[in-house]
Amino acid sequence: MNAEQYCGMVSKDPKHPAYGQTAPCVFVGKLDEKYPVRGASDGIAGEGKLTCKVSASVTDEKSETEGWQAGGKISPKVSGDGAEAGAEASFTYSYSSTSVKRVQNTLETAVEISVPKDEKGYLEGRANGAFYTGYIVLRDIDGNNQEHIAAIPARVYVQSSGTTSPATWFKRLTPA
Repeated sequence: MNAEQYCGMVSKDPKHPAYGQTAPCVFVGKLDEKYPVRGASDGIAGEGKLTCKVSASVTDEKSETEGWQAGGKISPKVSGDGAEAGAEASFTYSYSSTSVKRVQNTLETAVEISVPKDEKGYLEGRANGAFYTGYIVLRDIDGNNQEHIAAIPARVYVQSSGTTSPATWFKRLTPA
């Protein structure tokens, strides 16, 4: 099981001390790179217009499967007049259901820059957030009520809470 699966898991064991709770996971880290460059357009030199179209799509999909299986074996014996006959029959009943929840969001943006004569221009995209480097810390309690802690190295991107846009485009002009 990977860290994302573990951290999203809910304890279903009534004997477990954390029954009904999600696994205790926390990210501990420090700022690594603020507003990273997410790409730049081709440049244009001289008088003209430069248009850059960007399309971004984010999909969040969660799948949950539940079910059960039951079965058994029947071995009847019939006897009479000194003879005995037997048979054996097995049976299995099962049920399984999978629920998928998918949310998709697509954003398309067109950015244009006018480049004056004797200058070079391009568009620089910067992410509206920052990368952090650190650890995802997991805590688990086994069946003997013993606590285990694991630290998984991670680099995560966190979008700024003050914006709904994933990137900001900067118009850059330099002498040609």
